Amino acid sequence: MRQIGWGLAFLVMLGLAALAPTVQARTLTPPASVTTVADAVRSFGGRGATRAWAVSGAQLLLTDDGGASWRTATPPGLMLTGVVAVAFHDDNAGWVATLAPTAPGVVTLAATTDGGRAWQLQSHTLFAANDAAGHIDALTMHWLDRTTGWLVVRQATSRNFNQGSLFATRDGGASWQRRALPGGEAVYFVSATTGWSAGGPNGDRWWRTDDGGHTWAVVALPYTVTSGRGGRRHYPPVFTADGRHGVVVVTTLTAGAQRIHWYATHDGGARWALVAGFPVAATAAGALAELDAAAWLLTSTGQPLRQPAAAAPFFANPTLDAAALATVAVTHADAGWALDARGARLLHTQDGGQSWQVQLAAATPTTGSAIPRAHTVRAAGSIPTARTARLAGPGFDMCELAGAEDLQQWMTEGPYRAVNLYIGGDMRACDNVTLDAARLATLTTQGWSFIPTWVGPQAPCTDYHLRFDLDPATAYAQGRAEAEKALQVATRLQLANTEGAGTVIYYDLEAYDGQDTACVAASQAFVTGWTARLQASDSYAGLYALACNPAIGGYASLAPTLDAVWFAAWNRDQFDPAMTIMAGIPTWCLAPTVWSQQQRIRQYTGGHDETWGGVTLNIDSNVLDGIVADLRETPPPLTVVVATPEITPTFAAATACADGWHRFTNVYSATAYLAYGQPTGATIPPLNYGLWRPTLPITGTYRVEAFIPSHDAIAWPCRPATSLSPDTSQARYTVYHRDGATTTEQDQLPLNDAWLHLGSYPFAAGSDGFVYLDAAIADAPKNVSFSALRFVLEGSGELPARAYLPMVQR
Repeated sequence: MRQIGWGLAFLVMLGLAALAPTVQARTLTPPASVTTVADAVRSFGGRGATRAWAVSGAQLLLTDDGGASWRTATPPGLMLTGVVAVAFHDDNAGWVATLAPTAPGVVTLAATTDGGRAWQLQSHTLFAANDAAGHIDALTMHWLDRTTGWLVVRQATSRNFNQGSLFATRDGGASWQRRALPGGEAVYFVSATTGWSAGGPNGDRWWRTDDGGHTWAVVALPYTVTSGRGGRRHYPPVFTADGRHGVVVVTTLTAGAQRIHWYATHDGGARWALVAGFPVAATAAGALAELDAAAWLLTSTGQPLRQPAAAAPFFANPTLDAAALATVAVTHADAGWALDARGARLLHTQDGGQSWQVQLAAATPTTGSAIPRAHTVRAAGSIPTARTARLAGPGFDMCELAGAEDLQQWMTEGPYRAVNLYIGGDMRACDNVTLDAARLATLTTQGWSFIPTWVGPQAPCTDYHLRFDLDPATAYAQGRAEAEKALQVATRLQLANTEGAGTVIYYDLEAYDGQDTACVAASQAFVTGWTARLQASDSYAGLYALACNPAIGGYASLAPTLDAVWFAAWNRDQFDPAMTIMAGIPTWCLAPTVWSQQQRIRQYTGGHDETWGGVTLNIDSNVLDGIVADLRETPPPLTVVVATPEITPTFAAATACADGWHRFTNVYSATAYLAYGQPTGATIPPLNYGLWRPTLPITGTYRVEAFIPSHDAIAWPCRPATSLSPDTSQARYTVYHRDGATTTEQDQLPLNDAWLHLGSYPFAAGSDGFVYLDAAIADAPKNVSFSALRFVLEGSGELPARAYLPMVQR
């Protein structure tokens, strides 16, 4: 039996900028109401032993009683659907920062001193309209007290770069002054002058400032000696209220496992010592003080923490009711808050983590595995020994490629099927010394496809230390030269054949001033040279860039034209299985008619921690419908999944009983439905039915299968005296295909979490075909389940030749 999560939860997409000149302040009071939304919790933190905050959709929610009740505290006038940062210094003093939706480089800061009942709003300009630093990936705040604080604005870049801007205030946010920052990670201060931050694309360096952020110096902790790669990542420290006792977490990637180390100080950070080290375990169990550094510090010193805790990664991940803790915010020796790994439930403990109570729960989790998670088909027909494929599904990128053991865990437990490879370039930040042909062969065996990426010189109007020339002719030659070097590396890695043919490589071109016409011309010439050289070797030329700075669609008019694009457009802060390539992308950035033949990858989050199978990695998340490197001899069959049907009547929680629907979540974290089984020919409304309409990229014969979720013994309030009866043995599916319509009657009764074969049928490419199922059955009152359908291509299909690329204008 699978329990259904009903109640509260949240969804927020983050985006922000920062603060300098102050515009007129306003004091506003939000309505005092209790919220009953059903989105997934995206961010949360503590405000005291029984107080917490959480962001959901466009709302900020607060609780003062340990989660028994919640009230809306959204600052009036703020849109919390983009990048948002929330911080509380104590029970009552807090701040919310958001980006102005129509003014690049402008941020709005809301401040409260009465626990969110009234807010004062101020707008500030941090960046010029065309400043690349104003393209924001994430934002964090840290407050020393009610007047002294810092704001980190992390720039939107690829995983190869980690850049951000630091701003400081001494007047509660009324004015802000720019400081230095050695990266783009969060800062933590124990005084007005002393603070820490991680640096580098992997967070592999730890930095300290003693002048409030004007200058920073690398601090070396007494690291343990590890075998294997030894890649480290640092996290912000936590201190007690007296500022003397602190602990910092460092994760270490080794050849065999991921390990966690805690380093503690008892003199305000002057000296640090290793106090704990343990391997990450997906099923670890124990008290919070044994598994969480902040909880350990709180209980071992007997002192409260310096301020209410923000959520921090929870690396041990003990299993909890078919979920795992992903982040934890400890507020008291015994009390704390946690988010499960699916992002669906906010949990609260009052006994140090021995037991947890659900305080907010989404009706449908927004994270988890799709069904299945990707489909792949060869991308080329005429490329000799082609080693590419078209992949539709989730992928991720990271600077330093994780170990084979870690990636095996992610392949087994996670949703991703493609991983980025920084194969080289003079501006590649991470060495990736273990990246060789043997390593790629191992990962291919695990099931991975790849996004090869080259990081060379950047646009001439940027501040990067390596830039190509402003003269278009010179820039064109430099682009060809970079492609030549990239092909040599791809050949050595066996991504390409011995002639450099058959692969795809994406050039990492970071943001630059799209209003600088000379810079745009030079960049387009460079990309043209890159494209011409790769295509001359019969390989695909790709480009990674921001979607809108300048508009990536501007490269579509070049000749020769890029074969594929990978663009950054952030609107989430964690994995979202429902993300689409073009959701929210303005047409002036990328028209739907360009690179439309499965030639796109969309990066929708910046750097964030995710944990799958007990392995925590810092990644960007992507959704793919584009070209990847695929080294398998025989790729898996193309599979298109429609995770949930279009149902009639449409589902609404308030009228579910009258409409005859029961909604629940199947084992793949997708929405499923049950409907009343009605006798065949019944006319008493409602007559429930569902449609599954796939978009098929290839004409051919497809095996059609319906997923039948387990649902026996699920109690439904609409039938208070009984549980839902078993499924029908008389379900009639009508498949509308290229040659007409075929009705097939199927027995769903014995199936639990299994795929039911409905037959094989011819379909044309596109979205004309569909499958229909209604709730009229011969063996009523049995029920009918409506869940996922999948379409699996049989045989070769009508595979397009290489000529389909680049059909950019259609």
